[in-house]
Amino acid sequence: MMYAAKILARAAAALMSEPELVIRAAEEFCLETSGRPYRCPLPPELQIQV
Repeated sequence: MMYAAKILARAAAALMSEPELVIRAAEEFCLETSGRPYRCPLPPELQIQV
């Protein structure tokens, strides 16, 4: 668990220090999904209501 937390923290730090990574990731997401919105694969009864 601690290792995963460190990896996520480093990824967040990289994204905050290099905003162009966020732009490139957004562009890649749009390219890969062909403009289709993300749909959660879980059934509605398993999704957390916020």
